[in-house]
Amino acid sequence: MARRKGFLTDGTYDPDCFAIEEALAQAANLMLFKLVNLAHGHGAIYA
Repeated sequence: MARRKGFLTDGTYDPDCFAIEEALAQAANLMLFKLVNLAHGHGAIYA
C-alpha cells in the first residue's frame, strides 16, 4: 500500500481519515477472529 495510515496522497495528515482506517482495520480483525473461533468451535479444518 503506497499510502501510509492517516496520510492523504499528497502527504498531508488527515485525522478523520486515520480514524476511519483504524476502525475498518479493527472491524476486519475482529471479524476474522470471530470466523476463526467459530470454525474451530465447529471442528472445521483450515488448509
